[in-house]
Amino acid sequence: EIFGVEASAVKGPRERPTIIIRHLFTISNHVTNYRQYLEKHSDLLKDFVQYRCPGIINIEQTWNEIIKSMESLENDIKKNSKKKEAQQIVNMPNNQQQLISTMSTIGTTAQADNV
Repeated sequence: EIFGVEASAVKGPRERPTIIIRHLFTISNHVTNYRQYLEKHSDLLKDFVQYRCPGIINIEQTWNEIIKSMESLENDIKKNSKKKEAQQIVNMPNNQQQLISTMSTIGTTAQADNV
């Protein structure tokens, strides 16, 4: 209820609780305010992690790893989206790549003209 996401929608391997929590925050659109949710709902999230990853022996150590992992989530999402855009451009037919290149050059030239 807190995240507005069905528990079954949260993906990740049982042995990787950090991935599970990162996916929860990503699909619930709470990446930018993750600290607030980690602190306020830590007990619920710990229970969720232990339910999804029954092999966890030391939840406090795991929780510290989750907190460290979450610190880089927003930057990781930005990097991954840039990589996906670059891959999409590489996979485009050449004529579309040339169009993007031309538009980029036009934009750069227009910016230089306005200086």
